[in-house]
Amino acid sequence: MTKIDILNASISIISLEGFEKLTLSTLADKLGVKKASIYYYFSSKDEIILSLYENAKKILSRFTFNINFSLSSAEVLTAVYTHWEKIYNDKEFSLYLSLIEQRYMIDDEAFEIKNSLDLMIEAQSDAVIENLIERKKLFFPNKKLLSFLFSASAKESLKREESESFIEDFISSFSH
Repeated sequence: MTKIDILNASISIISLEGFEKLTLSTLADKLGVKKASIYYYFSSKDEIILSLYENAKKILSRFTFNINFSLSSAEVLTAVYTHWEKIYNDKEFSLYLSLIEQRYMIDDEAFEIKNSLDLMIEAQSDAVIENLIERKKLFFPNKKLLSFLFSASAKESLKREESESFIEDFISSFSH
């Protein structure tokens, strides 16, 4: 058993059964070891959770984004949304996203990660919408409001896995 084994088992329990089901006893059972073995690597459940948050941050930092603004508005919006979909649907990160969603209202570390993800989507929305409006590919009198509509709707759509209808509806509402 390694530290990585403990973290993988921990995130698995949290994502499949919920945060409250993660105890050192359930973790030891899942790993087939004595609880004392876990203490060799981690002094507490809290220390495990902090390591999981660090892993989530590392995974999130791997996602980079470049966009070709010479594409049509539909292609640009689809590309940015597809980038976000890759993050939300990433097999590894989605496990951590489950932890973050369960804990962000009561845990500062989870809130920080969720906030970073939200701010990334909002900043990228601002850049994309501003560019498309300036190039007259989208039409709406208020750039900030349109960016907010796009990012908020996209975040909700990502949670519900409704990507195709979201992009089509957004494009048909605001582009030529």
